[in-house]
Amino acid sequence: MFENIRLSFQGIWSHKLRSFLTMLGIIIGIAAIIAIVSTIEGTNELIKNGSKLVTKVEDILIEYPQIKFKKKLLKEKEKQVPKELEKVYKCIKNEPANINQIVRKTKMSIQDISYKIMLLQLENLIEELPGQVYRIKNGEDDE
Repeated sequence: MFENIRLSFQGIWSHKLRSFLTMLGIIIGIAAIIAIVSTIEGTNELIKNGSKLVTKVEDILIEYPQIKFKKKLLKEKEKQVPKELEKVYKCIKNEPANINQIVRKTKMSIQDISYKIMLLQLENLIEELPGQVYRIKNGEDDE
């Protein structure tokens, strides 16, 4: 028995680099598992505490009713499109369009258009249809 232990330590000592890399791999693997389990537990805890899944602008508007005041003001006066958003708004005005069509029409970058679409959604001026198609929002379904 002692002979086997002595031989195993002798093997480890004679192959220092291999032993070090093996130990490093084990340490990194265990750390990764701990990180994944912690993330999963944290997510589960958030869900238990009533966190909401946010997938679109309307989800945010539902959770923060104080934003509805701004929506009511927009309804009372004619919807005015901010000057920096007019170019994107006009592309959607006549017919629904996806982001690629808007890029071709405006010759703007996708990042700029995505940002402006989000602002238009927050202003409650446009809405997203299935397939990431955007259209001017009708006043009927506003709250």
